[in-house]
Amino acid sequence: MASYIYLPVPTPGLQAIASKLQVRINALAPGTCAAPRRNIVSRGRWKGIFRSLGCSGCLTGIGSTDVLYICIHGTGNLAMEAVSGERNRERELYDDPPADQQQLVKRVPNHLRPLGADPLANMAPASDSKDYTAAQLAAVIEKEGLSKAHQQIELFACGAGMNDNAEQRAFEQQRVADQVREKFRHDVAAAAGLRQDAMLRLVGERLDEVAAIVRARHDRMDEAAALKRSFGERFFDALRGRGYVGVTVNAYRGDVKAGLVADVPGLAAAPFAVVSRDTTNNPNAPGMRVTYPLPLV
Repeated sequence: MASYIYLPVPTPGLQAIASKLQVRINALAPGTCAAPRRNIVSRGRWKGIFRSLGCSGCLTGIGSTDVLYICIHGTGNLAMEAVSGERNRERELYDDPPADQQQLVKRVPNHLRPLGADPLANMAPASDSKDYTAAQLAAVIEKEGLSKAHQQIELFACGAGMNDNAEQRAFEQQRVADQVREKFRHDVAAAAGLRQDAMLRLVGERLDEVAAIVRARHDRMDEAAALKRSFGERFFDALRGRGYVGVTVNAYRGDVKAGLVADVPGLAAAPFAVVSRDTTNNPNAPGMRVTYPLPLV
């Protein structure tokens, strides 16, 4: 059984992730994963022109029993409305500079700016993000020629298997609060007297700030019932609606990271990991993978 990796938005960063995943898959099953697939052009208008000329989509010829990995960015949080890729290379580097590009300073989130400082100006290059809702991603899969007989898709997008639940909502609130407290812990401890009181007030304001941001995102789920379901489930439903009646979709409850996960008791090695609550897990570990359609209860 062969594996294929598809890049809906072939940015340099996503291409690097896909190439690493390809290497890891082949380390476990030599020769089973070819070079990542992408459309020969990156803009929708030109894609349409090529298709109108009879050019085949980049997913044609993939066998129905082969595994298709869809490599694209997810937010890793609840209420994920879309997956995306940043097509502006300068912006992509600015947001996550690699080790050899240290002149590009990663933007500091506003809630981690120095205490008492004004909100940071967004000096990043203009964004050229390409976003796909679940329905749009299913549509582009069809346009690229994936057979309606296809059976298995791995949705390699962070947080694509996460659906609304009270425990995860509480964790997301706690995570950002802990991040703020840890950032300024030493500064507060080193201060004394009235200065320390003032710094504690500023930390409290910062905690209120990040709590409101997370709460607003959670409120969107209460206003849009569809967002209570995971992106993976919505994508699966959209595929079924387009005639992929035998397809299964695997999505993951955490951030997906290409890299060889070595053998652990009872679990085989895997070509990627799932980072959930700051713990790196084998994707086969209990609770990491969600497979759609969900089993009948």
